[in-house]
Amino acid sequence: MRRAGRRAALGCVLPLAVLLAAPAAPGEGAAGGEREADARQALAAAVAQADAGALEVASAAFAQLAEHGDAAIALPASFNLARTRFERAVRRTLPAAPAKREKSATIADVRALLARMRDELESARAELLRVIVAAPDDGEALASCDVVVERLRTVLARDAEWAAAAEAALRRGGANGPLKPGPAAARAAAGAPGEKGGKADGAGDGLPPPPNAAVPAPVNGASATELEDVRKRLDQSHADRAEQERRRAAAQRGREAPPRQ
Repeated sequence: MRRAGRRAALGCVLPLAVLLAAPAAPGEGAAGGEREADARQALAAAVAQADAGALEVASAAFAQLAEHGDAAIALPASFNLARTRFERAVRRTLPAAPAKREKSATIADVRALLARMRDELESARAELLRVIVAAPDDGEALASCDVVVERLRTVLARDAEWAAAAEAALRRGGANGPLKPGPAAARAAAGAPGEKGGKADGAGDGLPPPPNAAVPAPVNGASATELEDVRKRLDQSHADRAEQERRRAAAQRGREAPPRQ
């Protein structure tokens, strides 16, 4: 993915509350120009931090700069925020498919990890779609979004396998005695996050950081046909996102404990 100001040296990032002020009004003159320069410096510093592996710090800076009033600052910040979200997701090891008789605790841990990966990828997709709406012909953003969407589909497919394992574990639990698993056990098997789910930054997953070009654009630029194919897949991703939200809401309702009799 592209990196604005990649060569900028690391330095002190100025307070973002100052940088996020509205663009200079007529008559502000030098003050407005200084704020603009400061925002660009902050963006370059955040990019350098991301390149150095400080993804948490860089993500926080990109998230705030993405709300800047100047699209020349906001859109590159959104693009680079998507980059850090994606890289954080791919640092995590994708769990293998479940065995035939997985324990509920194992299922809960795996689904918590998959949920974090899904959240990171969905955030990356949202930021890239924001860039694409503003710049429909941005081939790099289109290609990057396509990669993110494909990875997200892989994660969702794996989570569906573990969701099936959770249902099987619940059926086994109900068959082992007259009492069915309580709400806590049901939530755990369904994927409620627990303390054993891994660190939020993916540091405990045992993988080295991915290369900086983790979400590459075509080297020589995408052809018109390739971009049209990507746009079709992005249209499908919009539909996929709506369906994912519907299913997530239904699953949440299903996990709610029934009222006591």
